[in-house]
Amino acid sequence: MGCHLIGIFNHILGHGPEQVFAHTPTLHHQTDCDDNALALIRYPGGVVGQCEASWTQRGGMAVVFEIQGEDGIITYDRSAMSQPINVYANKTTDRYFSEKAESNRGWLFPTVDEYWRYGYYNQINHYLRCIRGEEAPLLTFRDGLLVNQIMDAAYASNAGGNWQDIA
Repeated sequence: MGCHLIGIFNHILGHGPEQVFAHTPTLHHQTDCDDNALALIRYPGGVVGQCEASWTQRGGMAVVFEIQGEDGIITYDRSAMSQPINVYANKTTDRYFSEKAESNRGWLFPTVDEYWRYGYYNQINHYLRCIRGEEAPLLTFRDGLLVNQIMDAAYASNAGGNWQDIA
């Protein structure tokens, strides 16, 4: 988990990191993979990225990106968990409310315009424009490879309990 956040860090900074330290436990779900992840990512020049990803967010998925610097903070809440619509269902429902919603009864928090909010339509349209040769991909295979190398190092850090160099 967290590959998209790592990709954003790399894209904004224009290069990859030097080291990563991570903790990736499985706390709630019966699965053979992590459902929570925390990584500190060291970039050249003293920049540190902090990546937190959780599949156990109450009410559904939270997608928040924050940049903190000497002159201020920018926070972008893509999921906007403060939804304009909340639903309470006494009985189990088979209705879809939000990606990774933990329950189908009780308080439910539908994500309004979910595909727009999460950027899926823009991603698909960009992909189609690339296929038609109208624009170049924003990210390359090499960008994706670097993200996977960082994630591999994060899992090695979790296993060893120490900082890992990025291959």
